[in-house]
Amino acid sequence: MNCVRILTQDLSEWELKLAQLKDAFPTLVTNVGGRYDKTLWWEMESMSEDSEHAAQAKIDALWGDDVYAHEDKPLGILVADALRAKGKKIAVAESLTGGALAAELVRYPGATDVFYEGVVAYSNEAKTRRLGVGADLIQKEGAVSSAVAAAMAKGLLGDQCDLAVSTTGIAGPKGDGVCTTVGLTYIGVATKERVQTYMHIFAGDREGVRRQAAAWALLHALRNIQ
Repeated sequence: MNCVRILTQDLSEWELKLAQLKDAFPTLVTNVGGRYDKTLWWEMESMSEDSEHAAQAKIDALWGDDVYAHEDKPLGILVADALRAKGKKIAVAESLTGGALAAELVRYPGATDVFYEGVVAYSNEAKTRRLGVGADLIQKEGAVSSAVAAAMAKGLLGDQCDLAVSTTGIAGPKGDGVCTTVGLTYIGVATKERVQTYMHIFAGDREGVRRQAAAWALLHALRNIQ
């Protein structure tokens, strides 16, 4: 069987796109590996080569950058494989995800090759003390901000690792007294060359927001491994 793996934020949009795909290619089926982490499967034997290429083009047109793999491998393995191929190591600085990101990285064998360390800096004081995030920056921008996500990642990037990923956000069910947008998440990715930040607003309950944040942090990490 052939497959693609897709990370989606909007489940209603997923259903609409899946219906469009099945209308065009009725033999395609979906096997859901998780609530937001999806896998589309199809029997290569049931489709001509032209039809298979057309189906792949349709999938790419519908989901675009949300397609993260054309093989049945979870994000944790893909990140580890990419780091191992480059001889690099990763570190994670977590607030919102509370260790879920590190757990995904060490879930599979061989994590020792690529995982350097993880820090759960949940309080503002921990962000300052453990990661060197300026207290004035937190005061000015708020703990849930692009600037703090960037500073968290930069604070963990040292001589021993090549990539640092951070998460900060509001998991709910209510805000933190400063930020009231439940689901608002910032992910920082720092390398020796640059620091990137990504903003998401995830829907769902507290656990759903945290799981999505960890998954998207892995995807952003994967796309910054060079």
